[in-house]
Amino acid sequence: MKRWFVLLFVSVCVVGLWAQEEPERQLIYSGKIGIFRPSDSDLRDAVGESWFLIGLDAESPLAPDASWVYSLEYLHKSGRGGTLTEIPLLITWRKTQVSAEPSLFEQPEPQYYPYIGVGLGLYYLKAENGTSDSTWKTGFHILAGARFPSNMFAELRWNTIGKWHDTDCGGYALMVGIRF
Repeated sequence: MKRWFVLLFVSVCVVGLWAQEEPERQLIYSGKIGIFRPSDSDLRDAVGESWFLIGLDAESPLAPDASWVYSLEYLHKSGRGGTLTEIPLLITWRKTQVSAEPSLFEQPEPQYYPYIGVGLGLYYLKAENGTSDSTWKTGFHILAGARFPSNMFAELRWNTIGKWHDTDCGGYALMVGIRF
């Protein structure tokens, strides 16, 4: 069952990335770095409170204010309780606030464009503490962020993942990045 879900998830991502029929719907790529904090206090005690996160996004605009974002990220943390590696594959629907025609007293260009998003993820988890164990888990996430005119962005995301070895591997991520 899990293999079929993985195959379906990868197929949806591939179709979404390469099914760009209209020239104005080009993919927008971005890179990001950030810090991840697990929700589970036992996990924080075992491997640490702050994890480094690195990732790549491919954004497929649907309209000026909505898009699908496909993400691949990598998180890794070692501590006295072992090592945990997490590789999320995420699909996010994102809604951006696009300002209307500015009034006489407003600035002609906003300083930032806030957005919110919701999505699903497929997470590869690998734990090493003398022995090695890995699994695939599904999850859900919500996010809020802002894109700046300089093509920089900042984002706060919360995700939840199914329990693995009685541990919740979900948590909060604070990321900054740049769009190419």
